[in-house]
Amino acid sequence: MNLTILSDLDDTLLSTNTDQFFPKYFTSLGNALNDLGSNKSIQKQVSFAVKQMESNQDPGKLLSEIFAENFYAPMGTTEAAHKETILDFYTDEYPKLKPLTASRPEALKLVEWCKQQHFDFAIATNPVFPEVATRERILWAGLEPESFPYFTTYEHFHFTKPHMTYYAECLGRLGWPEGKIVMIGDDPIRDIEPMQALGFPTFQIHPEKNGYKGNEGTIADVRSWLETIKGQPYVEPQFSPEANLAIMRATPAVMDYWLRFLPEDTFHATPELIEIFWYLADLEAEAYLPQWQQIVAGSTSVIPAPDASSWAMERSYNQKDPKEAYQKFYQNRMASLEILDSLHEKGLFDQPDLAQLIAAVSRHDRMMLRKSRQAINI
Repeated sequence: MNLTILSDLDDTLLSTNTDQFFPKYFTSLGNALNDLGSNKSIQKQVSFAVKQMESNQDPGKLLSEIFAENFYAPMGTTEAAHKETILDFYTDEYPKLKPLTASRPEALKLVEWCKQQHFDFAIATNPVFPEVATRERILWAGLEPESFPYFTTYEHFHFTKPHMTYYAECLGRLGWPEGKIVMIGDDPIRDIEPMQALGFPTFQIHPEKNGYKGNEGTIADVRSWLETIKGQPYVEPQFSPEANLAIMRATPAVMDYWLRFLPEDTFHATPELIEIFWYLADLEAEAYLPQWQQIVAGSTSVIPAPDASSWAMERSYNQKDPKEAYQKFYQNRMASLEILDSLHEKGLFDQPDLAQLIAAVSRHDRMMLRKSRQAINI
């Protein structure tokens, strides 16, 4: 089984010097948008919009949509009205911030070595920036954006750090790899704790070598740690009920991304993908949601799993609209999550039967996303 690596970008692969970078960034952005108000008012509104993105747990809403609603609308304008201004800013002014940053030669060596080992390596940076800005910082690091399966941006993701849902979405986009999975990052709260909560090994980056041991140190120390991880026997992760809930919430987010951004003919050329979408939609409506509703009603009996082996043919899935399947799945999954959240608040996740049911749904979600990604071959 292969090794999958999620890595932070800022102050991990790139010395971003955030204490200097962000004040300059906000000043420059404010100057570009001076028709909307003072630098102070623009920075305040940007900070508010970012907080709204960071609080989002709706898998049907992209972070860019949330930002637009909470930045442009309160400023009395629209995203479309300032599209060219923003593009000009990131094309002409944003690159001028590069001297505040510095590439890390050891990070380049690490990424190159990981490629030689055929590890899957994705950049999991907090997706509060647009693609053009994140792409620029990857280039500043001396790396090629296209050499990674993805890097996370606010146009393409639904959740942010430090939520487990963000990391579940990252892994869902990779088709939930079956092998070992690790996270590399500098921030203990945003990078390390949520991935540890999911149950995966982490390595915390420190700027200098100060006698750290084990799974922390400089970027130069990561390779030996990865070699240790690679040599260890694979152990199937045992997700907590909270982690399984995060996985269940991230599943419709991954599906939403595929519907929005895959080429238009993908679903027509891949009937298996349409069948998976409809199968998930019907299973949620006819099995999972009724099970949670029954538990809320006080019954402890388990609803038998329906025989879905013939659904694809009987229900002519490949002739149906995948967008309709997604909407059905999304609505019922959100209803399921609302019930499960209420059960969690009541402290009922300690019941083994409930925890096992949630784990079974999470496991099935991961399997279906794996099959989906294999079907579209990305």
